[in-house]
Amino acid sequence: QWTLEEFAGRYACLVPGDPSGGALAVCHQVVATFGEGEAEVTAIRVFGRGSFRKTVERLRDQAEAGAAVRLQAAVRGSQARRRGWDLEALRRNLEAAVEERNLSLLNEALSECEAQDIHWPEVDRARRFREALAQNPAAPPPEGPGNHGALHVSDLSGGPDSELSEWLSAPGGSRRSSAAGAGRRGSAGWRAG
Repeated sequence: QWTLEEFAGRYACLVPGDPSGGALAVCHQVVATFGEGEAEVTAIRVFGRGSFRKTVERLRDQAEAGAAVRLQAAVRGSQARRRGWDLEALRRNLEAAVEERNLSLLNEALSECEAQDIHWPEVDRARRFREALAQNPAAPPPEGPGNHGALHVSDLSGGPDSELSEWLSAPGGSRRSSAAGAGRRGSAGWRAG
């Protein structure tokens, strides 16, 4: 046996939609749906047989497990989007350091790439450019697709971030709005591109 409040609080997840009408209405709805002949609702208590208790507990566990899976999927998706945004910011910082011919920013961006074990073609070109820039401040920027070898989704396949390639290839997945991309991202001292 349960009080109405105990029963409604524990098994309201079995009522489809948003349960309304208070504890008594929730109790009647659950018993009518799952406890026909197995349970009874009175003015202050819900009485049920052992088989009814097992049934509603099993259904409650299933409902909670489904909610947990949905919550985990939402968190993982959020983490993947955040990782994609961080990679995009890193790519922009690397390109800006090459474009500005700024050796200290270039060293910082390449250190961050090494720390994250990133092996983009742009990183190799930036390393070669860093060496050339250290020897000759008038060295030409590295050759590559586009202006300075912009990151392509295909460059991510096979690397440590290959799980992001599908997300990045989705429409709007690899770019953030300029307002959302403003501010500092990545390691300290970095500017958003």
